[in-house]
Amino acid sequence: MVSSRLRSFSHSVGSIEIHIVFVTKSRYPVRSGDVELDIIDLIHGICQKHRCLLKEAKGDLVKNDQIHLLIDLAPDVLISRKIREITI
Repeated sequence: MVSSRLRSFSHSVGSIEIHIVFVTKSRYPVRSGDVELDIIDLIHGICQKHRCLLKEAKGDLVKNDQIHLLIDLAPDVLISRKIREITI
């Protein structure tokens, strides 16, 4: 079992972690590994902007055509809205 730290907000304490898996369109592998780092940096910036923490990001776009993200959300952030912000 993974132990996570609780985050405190103005009237609450908690930890909301979501695991998101993104795959490439039509599951085609990406030829360059640099694209993966750019995507992770972009998602990290989006998370910082909206009081979320990108706890872990792993992927292999060259072989496995997917990126796994573990994101710790603030309690007032909607999961659907966060995914929309990342994918747009």
